[in-house]
Amino acid sequence: MLRNLLYLSICVLFICSCFPAMAQSESDIVITEIMYNPPESGTDSLEFIEIYNKSTASIDISGYSFSEGVTFTFPANTVIEGESYVLSAVNSSAFEAFFGVAAFQWESGALSNSGEDIVLIDTNGAVVDSVNYDDEGEWPLEPDGSGPSLVFCNPEEDNVLASNWSFATIEAGVNSDGQTVFAHPNGACSEIDAIPPAPTSVSTTSATTLEVRFSEEVDMAAATNMANYTGLDIAAIEINATQVQVNIQLTNPLTLGVFETLTIANISDLAGNVMPTPENFAVVFNNTLAELVITEIMYNDPGGEDSLEFVELQYLGTTTAQLGGYHFADGVAFTFPTMTIEPNEYIVISKLPNFMEEFFGVSSMQFLGGLRNSGEPLEIQNTSGDVIDFVEFLDTDPWPTEADGDGYSLNLCDVTMDNSDALNWSLATELDSAGVYQGEVIYATPGAAGCKTDVGIETLDGTKIDLFPNPATTQLFVQIEGSNDWELSIFNILGQEMLQLESFNNRYQLDVSDFEVGVYFVHFQSKTTNEYYVERVVIK
Repeated sequence: MLRNLLYLSICVLFICSCFPAMAQSESDIVITEIMYNPPESGTDSLEFIEIYNKSTASIDISGYSFSEGVTFTFPANTVIEGESYVLSAVNSSAFEAFFGVAAFQWESGALSNSGEDIVLIDTNGAVVDSVNYDDEGEWPLEPDGSGPSLVFCNPEEDNVLASNWSFATIEAGVNSDGQTVFAHPNGACSEIDAIPPAPTSVSTTSATTLEVRFSEEVDMAAATNMANYTGLDIAAIEINATQVQVNIQLTNPLTLGVFETLTIANISDLAGNVMPTPENFAVVFNNTLAELVITEIMYNDPGGEDSLEFVELQYLGTTTAQLGGYHFADGVAFTFPTMTIEPNEYIVISKLPNFMEEFFGVSSMQFLGGLRNSGEPLEIQNTSGDVIDFVEFLDTDPWPTEADGDGYSLNLCDVTMDNSDALNWSLATELDSAGVYQGEVIYATPGAAGCKTDVGIETLDGTKIDLFPNPATTQLFVQIEGSNDWELSIFNILGQEMLQLESFNNRYQLDVSDFEVGVYFVHFQSKTTNEYYVERVVIK
């Protein structure tokens, strides 16, 4: 036993003396600069990560890789000289053209604009360095799209702490959008603040109170000077303790649902940098709870670009409603302008209003983004954050699957039913054909009532029974008005019973996905009156 321990001790001493660079590399390689949201419209082509060797000795990082953040492994013979940098970027060509510095290109991935973990590991999977950056809290706000990169100026400090990070102030150039980029890849950090503050948002907390947030701490005297805010009558201004937010009290309340403009100018930061130009913000307050309901969704038309995407809404209230300031908090990006809506009136918002007008003959307002073909939540809120309506549609059962690329829209047949329940949604029917697009018939009724059914059955006591859609593909809905209890059976043309319900009296969704294409007969019989009816339906 003693001999084994002695042998182990000799081995440990031998390993430590022979491989000092391993321990050194794990402590001396540091992530020092991150450009996660450059000021670009569209794709962030200038994203990059800088790592630094703070020791005086060369370190071989061949095979090192990012296990979180982006996907990239440093190739063979990658050596960082002492007190030197190595860079990796999302687009090495764009990076080198702009900064004039070489960089490795990531294999895949991109940096999140809202923050995430960046983890660098060695060939054994041990963590060399990691940073969990963010775009809020104690992290500098300027790197989130305003122009500068996120920089770690003192590599001897702990780069896990947000307080040890700042933002770049060295101008690197002007991009194709005309915006200045501040970064210094492959160079020392500058802590001189040369970037002016920017108002990032204006929100209403009441009809007489506004909250204005800035990209950094601002000078108290400038931020509370009423002359720097125009367009609205201001009674008082207060700045919060962090000096990144001011609260404005208005003399007169905002008109409900009506947009007005607040202009902000001449605000300076603690370093004396002043806003170069005034900035305008649309301001609106609307805390009403109008009965606005999502009633139709075309989320995946047969075209490759989903050019016919739309969302239809109907107002079920009994008096005129103000909608200005309502917005989609989930799903597409859309804010209702200053507008009113009358009882039972429809509103359609779409991806391409001009194409909607051409194809459907319906006017619509444009949303930004698109609807996911796999489904997603759609949530409408007022300016106070109260939910007006919420629907989370999917492309799987129990949602009607024909809406997923087969030309049909999702349709809330009975607008008085709960539209958050998939069983209350059906499809536009063959009577709702709007035309042919990309070789497929489109069934949709934007701006009008949908789910038209056949004439159906009217019983002796006036009760109406409807089957829809007809023709059907995978799902068949049966709806009955009345309190009588009914039996239902479906037979094929050979008289074979394919499906049976021994009791129903409201609305059912029948699965006919296993039925062969053809004609079927639906038999109804009232348990109360013994009335007997047959309805023909086509499965295609």
